[in-house]
This record gives sequence, structure tokens and C-alpha cells, in this order.
Amino acid sequence: MPGETRITPPAALLAFAMCWCSPVSIAQEASKPEAAKQENNPFRSRLDDAEYERRISRFDPSRLAVDKVQESKLPDFGVIVNDATPDGPAAKAGLLKGWIIDRYKGDDYWNHHQGMRAQGDNDDALREIEAVSPEGERKTFRFGPGKLGINTSNAHRPEQYVLRNTPIGAWSLELLVAVQAWHDNDHELLETALHRCVAHGMPPGPISHYYAAIVSLDRGDKAQAKILLDRVLAHVGKDGVVPRFYRPGFRTLALGVGDYGLLRKAIAEQEGFQEELQAEMLEPWETWAKTALKESLIMRAKGKEGANLLPGIVTVKDGWEKFYRIDDPAVLRDGTHFAAKSPPDYDDYCFAPEKPVKNLLWEIHGGYGDIQSPGVFNEIAFYLVDLKRRKTAAERMSYWTPLWTVAGFRIRNDVKYGRTLYLSAGINEIEIPTKRSFTRLGESATAELVKQVREGKAEATAGRKGGFTVQLVRYGNEAEVVIDGVPCLRLPVDPSVGELGCVVHSSGMAVAIDAMNLRELKAE
Repeated sequence: MPGETRITPPAALLAFAMCWCSPVSIAQEASKPEAAKQENNPFRSRLDDAEYERRISRFDPSRLAVDKVQESKLPDFGVIVNDATPDGPAAKAGLLKGWIIDRYKGDDYWNHHQGMRAQGDNDDALREIEAVSPEGERKTFRFGPGKLGINTSNAHRPEQYVLRNTPIGAWSLELLVAVQAWHDNDHELLETALHRCVAHGMPPGPISHYYAAIVSLDRGDKAQAKILLDRVLAHVGKDGVVPRFYRPGFRTLALGVGDYGLLRKAIAEQEGFQEELQAEMLEPWETWAKTALKESLIMRAKGKEGANLLPGIVTVKDGWEKFYRIDDPAVLRDGTHFAAKSPPDYDDYCFAPEKPVKNLLWEIHGGYGDIQSPGVFNEIAFYLVDLKRRKTAAERMSYWTPLWTVAGFRIRNDVKYGRTLYLSAGINEIEIPTKRSFTRLGESATAELVKQVREGKAEATAGRKGGFTVQLVRYGNEAEVVIDGVPCLRLPVDPSVGELGCVVHSSGMAVAIDAMNLRELKAE
């Protein structure tokens, strides 16, 4: 209408940030006509009703029931016992499947990679554990040295924190959907649920601004994300401690807006060896953000490549062979390879040039394809790794982590998230839902080709077109991932990173490498 001022979605997000949760603002918001609420809605409805209902149908209904979430006696953040070995110490003491551990040796326990899974932790003379039964009964257990005989995983219920810290209203169900959507990495569902929350009259507050900042970052508006983030920080963590609910998003936002002070704080409060490794990498990130040139590393390294080092690669023995089978990389020396294995079987190689190399360009030409319906995981991965940090991690942890990654490329396909491309360097790993747009990276290792190769009727490299080219490069104190000639991710590397190695991993996907080379780059 002429003369009418319409608030665009980005401006609406900022307008939304100007109003903070109070009895007055709640009453004012609730009294607005429905049309006014829709007009000022800072979030977009990105899914129609049918798709919205389809996506939320995969969530546990009890976690979308406002009354049940409010009445829950389970901890917000803990570690659930998935299985207890019969006649094991835990089972004998009554610590059984379904119990949630939230205190371990006097400290909060919320990550199953902490404490009990750390190397040497089982040698302690006395370990005190607090846990809550599925019915809400709290009990303290005491154990001596040795393994407890339990299998665990994280049990996080952030929706409980959310409902305790926001007003209850017509928007509460949709807010629970938003919490599950963010936890499930479904940003379309997240924003649609938040759109519905505002349409139902949800007032602004720290939690809604937290999600609004994430949405702004998704839209590529770092300035707006920073404003919203600052407003959240003005209301949480005043005592110097960031509530655990906010930490995953704060880490994402801090990386996105370049707030390395917040990133350092969020990492420090994660309280695990993984976070120690992350914290070590922060100083070069801060320096790089201020001084780095932004041209492609591939362009800088052009003309500085040495001879192909692949024929002389050797297997790396660094401690991980205690936990994972490491295959002989001799089959990779000619630059070609084909593997088509289903879980729990997999291809896993860790290798390095015969002599230590600091600046390296690893180039892979190939294709991939699913060899089974997506299950727990189908994936292929190529990682350029820091061998020293990888070895240190093997001494301290018994689980896989890409934290020692200098540059990485991973394709994963599973039931929960669909096909996703992950690019990583150091503490950062970005997720790119691929879906139809990913076909440009090649689907050349088709199911029919896999079948022919298994039957000995075809060569893995025969007649293939449209595959991908991945280049992983470390040059100086930076790393880069290049896909099909397009630089996609460039980030700093800790200057102390010395000798480099390479990891190839596949399971549930066929990977066909047509050509691969590994070249040292001459330092500038």
C-alpha cells in the first residue's frame, strides 16, 4: 500500500531483538491482532503444513508434549546407559539400561566421551556416580577400579531447559518443535516452527533471540547475527558461566561472526580433552582473522609442486590401531583404488610420505555411490591430518574425532540427515545438505557398476564420467578444501603443526579413485 512501511524479514529480526521478555511485553504481544503478528514475524515459513507434520513425526512424541516435558524428573544433560553387561559391576549395583548418569566423581557428567572413556580413568580406586532411573529415582553408586560393563551415549533434553526459561503459552508446542529441529540440524523446520511461535504470540526473549541469531547466520547476515548474539549475551552468562543449553549454538555463532573470545569461552566450558585440542588452535585463528590474505591457497601454491610422493607412502602406526583396523596403504600407491564394503566392515587407511612433509597438496579424482540403503551411516572421507595431534589423541581417547584434521572432505548419507557434505579444517566442520544440487560432484560409482566390479566383469575406472575432484592443501599456516576447482573452505592452521599424514575412509559407500597424487609444496 502507498505510504505503508513494511518490515522485511531481516529488519524484523532486529525489531524483534529490541523487545525483551517482560509482563508488559507479553501482554502487549498477546493483545495484537493476528494480522499484526504475521506482519512483524521475523521468521519465514519454509515448509507447508504437510511437510511440517511429516518432519515432526520422526521425533519422540513425549518430547513434544508440553505437560510431560514440564513434569519430567530426568536431567537436562546427562549420559544414558544403553546396555549393561550381565554380572558386570554396574548391573550388579543396579545401574541398568535406561538410567541417566549426570554426576561423575563430583562433577557434572553430560558427555559420554568424558571421564569413564578417558584412557587410564578406570584405574581410579573409587569412582562415585549419580544417576537417575527412567522413573525419576536418583541414586548414588560407588565403584572401584576396572571397567563398569556399560555402553553409553549422550542423553540431552534441552527442551526441559527451554520450557523452564520461557513463558508457557499457545506457542509452547511449536517451540518444542524448534528445539528438536535445531538438535536435529533441520534449519528449514527450525525457522518454520519459530515462525509459528511468533504467529501464536510468543514474546521475544534470550532463547528466541538465540535462535534468531542462528537464522540470521544461515541467511549470511553476520552483522545482524552479531547484534542478536550480543543481546543474548547481555542476559545469559552474567555469572561467568554460559548455560549448557547455549554452548553448541554459541560455538557456531562465534565462528560465524569471528568472536574468538566467545569461542574460547564456549570451548573452555566443554570440559573435555576434545576441547583442550580445540583451545590449542584458537590463537592462530585470531591472528589469521586480522591479517590473512583471502586469495586461494591453490593459486598461491601454483608452480611450487614437487614430485608425486604417493609411490613412497608408508603406514602410520600412531596408536589408533588399538581401536580400529588400519589397512595397508600399498594398494593406493599407484593412485587408483576401489572399495565397496558395508558396515560393520570398512576401508581405513592412514599413511604418510617416507620423509616428514609440512606443506602438502593431496589431489583425488574419483566417484562414489551408495551400495546399500542409508542406515546408521554410509560415508567416504579424505582427511589431511596432523600426525602429532592424532597420536596424542590416541593416547587420551578411544573414539574417533576429526579434531586433528588439517583439511577434510567427507560425504555421509544416513536416514536421519540424508546426504550431507562435510568440509573441515581444525576446529571447524561445516555441513552442506547436498540433496539434488550435489549431483555435480558425481554419482559415477553406481550400484550397477559396483555389482559388475564385484562379479569381476568390469574395472572400477572403466567408462566413468562426471566424478569429483577434491584438493586438500596445507600451505604455510593455512589450509584449504577445493572441490571441482572451486575453493570452498580456507582456514588457519596451528603453526606448530608439523608432519602431515593422510586418511582414507569408506563404509556403506563405494569409492572409486581414478587418479590420486600427493605432492610436497615448496615453501615461499
